[in-house]
Amino acid sequence: MTEDEEFALRRMIVLEGIFRIILLKRLESSVDSFNYNLHLRCTI
Repeated sequence: MTEDEEFALRRMIVLEGIFRIILLKRLESSVDSFNYNLHLRCTI
């Protein structure tokens, strides 16, 4: 594997990690919103 290929591979791995974090945060936010709305509906 050439140095350029190794650099590209490392960059892709880093980007994958960033996207995973972003998606996880969005999922957490969605779950929190769902729980909040569910709590509101159950207490009315």
